[in-house]
Amino acid sequence: MSMVAMKKWLTPRTLSVLLFPIYIGLLLIHSWYLYGTLIGKGGIAGHSYIFYNLSKIQFEIYNAVIVSMAVGLIILHSMLLTGKKMAKNIWLKSIFAVLLLITLAIRIYMVIRYTGKG
Repeated sequence: MSMVAMKKWLTPRTLSVLLFPIYIGLLLIHSWYLYGTLIGKGGIAGHSYIFYNLSKIQFEIYNAVIVSMAVGLIILHSMLLTGKKMAKNIWLKSIFAVLLLITLAIRIYMVIRYTGKG
């Protein structure tokens, strides 16, 4: 595919459609971890904080930030898909990009700290 064809194909609207399942996946997975940690469920959803050497509250805050970020991104991209003017809200996109980078950095740090069973 040439660059001209790629530019015509990769519009903000199609990018939003492509990223939508990723945001929904983030929302579902991390809300399940948040629910499991808050309720005190047994299993991987309720006790994941132990594997990352975090307290229960730290892990809940981490998951709550990701869930709220995913909800915000879903709302933002659904507004873009419905045709609302998003040129004035470029600061909102940059805020979510910064949140995404911070969350990614925290996730990399947590993966480094991970201690498996055994």
